Amino acid sequence: MARLFGKPRLDVTEGAARKLQFEGPACVVDIYFYAPRAGAPPVATHVDARTPDGRNAEVDSCVETLRR
Repeated sequence: MARLFGKPRLDVTEGAARKLQFEGPACVVDIYFYAPRAGAPPVATHVDARTPDGRNAEVDSCVETLRR
């Protein structure tokens, strides 16, 4: 992820889940990782995108603006 978006603004682990948050001037992306089974490496299973003021944003467009 860091190669695509740089350093995450947030890196939160809660139980078996992990959330990385990346922020740019136009949008914020949250990527959620979960292990598909015990002992397996976590994979990104859900992505949310929003504008800095909290309105929903289109995920693909937001990801493209954040890519390095």
